[in-house]
This record gives sequence, C-alpha cells and structure tokens, in this order.
Amino acid sequence: MKLSIGDVALICLKIAHNEKAGPALLQSLMKQYLIENKKLAIAAELKEKTFRNTLYRLRRNQMIKKEDVFWQITKKGADAIKNLVARPSYSGLKKNPKQNLIIVFDIPTSHEKKRDFLRTELIALDFSPLQKSVWTGHGPIPPEFVKYLSDLKILDFINIFEIK
Repeated sequence: MKLSIGDVALICLKIAHNEKAGPALLQSLMKQYLIENKKLAIAAELKEKTFRNTLYRLRRNQMIKKEDVFWQITKKGADAIKNLVARPSYSGLKKNPKQNLIIVFDIPTSHEKKRDFLRTELIALDFSPLQKSVWTGHGPIPPEFVKYLSDLKILDFINIFEIK
C-alpha cells in the first residue's frame, strides 16, 4: 500500500515508547522505517521542512498532539493507523481455477488511499487489472477480505461478478 509521510509518522509514533517521541527521535524513526521498507528515495527526501510540515498537518487534523517537547499520537491518529496496518492475511488461500471473477469498483476520489489499498490487496490475491477499476482473477474471495472492505466502508462501491 502506498503510504504518505504522515502515515509513516503516525506508525512511528505508535511504535515509539509510550506512543510519544521528541522531534529528533521521531524523524530518526521515520527514516529508519522508510529504509527498512525499501522506500530509500522517500527517506532521502525527508528534509526538515517536509518533516515539520507533516507534523503541522497531523496536528491540525488532530492526529497528534504536543505535550511539552514530545509529540504524541491521539485516539484519532491511532484509529487511522488501524486502517493502515491491521489487514487480513491470505497465506494458504487455495484458488479455484474454475471460479473466474471480475471485480469492478468505483470508489470516490475522497477515498483515494482506500482505493490504492484495494488495488494492492487485489494484486496480493493474484488478480490482474483490465482497467484501473476492473480486475479479473480466480476465486474464492476470502471472507476476511470482504469483512475488511466492509470495515473500511468501501464495500458498497465494489461489485464482484462470477463468470460462468
């Protein structure tokens, strides 16, 4: 899934001791996270101004708050992270080559990250794009995947068709 610098900041605050960190530690954690996740170009671009703007934006959106010299994640920020990292696993999923599916979605642009997430998950499920919002592959679709789409409140924008 494509993460923004703000997403990375929230994840790093969540894993920091007591879910708070000073600016230098947070910036260091973010660079380390980006390097470990092979986002080297983004890590190199994490300049001081970008870092400060990210903190300002997260604070304005009430995702983080400042206590003394420490930044701390808020409940709203912690809830946002759940949508980023708590995702189902599809290991051991057996596909039926006789069950051909088409997935069509029209997710509003206001849910762009969720749309990108869906595309990433479809790739993980070995689906292939016919167009950006039309995908084909073999079923079955894991029930935990459907539940997760429902939890993200995007299931209403998705149609799944079985080809016979």
